[in-house]
Amino acid sequence: PTDLQRLFRLRDGVAAVVFGASTFRAWPSVRRGTDPQAVPPVHALLTRDWELDPAAPMFRDWDPAWPPILVVSPNAPPGVFTSSPIRWVPTPAAGGAVETVDALRHALEALGVRRALVEGGGHVVDLFLQARALHEAYLTLTPWLIGGSDTPALLG
Repeated sequence: PTDLQRLFRLRDGVAAVVFGASTFRAWPSVRRGTDPQAVPPVHALLTRDWELDPAAPMFRDWDPAWPPILVVSPNAPPGVFTSSPIRWVPTPAAGGAVETVDALRHALEALGVRRALVEGGGHVVDLFLQARALHEAYLTLTPWLIGGSDTPALLG
């Protein structure tokens, strides 16, 4: 609980939060921060596919006055997402970490975001490490595993 509160406080101090689709699937309500009345930061969700639940609380309950949800993916969103708060950030299908992180960075900068909190499992963190785009790192070990089947592990 203490680490979770620390995470929410970190979210309160940033303009954007970046996480992966596996994290979203495990926690589809993805909280905003410590103040439920505050406008949340821009949420950026990285995914290689669009196997996302359009009825998830984050999509269903997103106030149109809040910043958009960016979904960074090489695949276009299905029609079910066309009336949602999602903005698709296309990446090259064969693009690597640098291209993915650059596409996200340009989309965030267009919204006036210069710093983002990268929350993620092994895949998301690995992308940012490969792109040399992490400036600070906080490591929190949790009692559960979140991430895809090919997610790089912390150990092993």
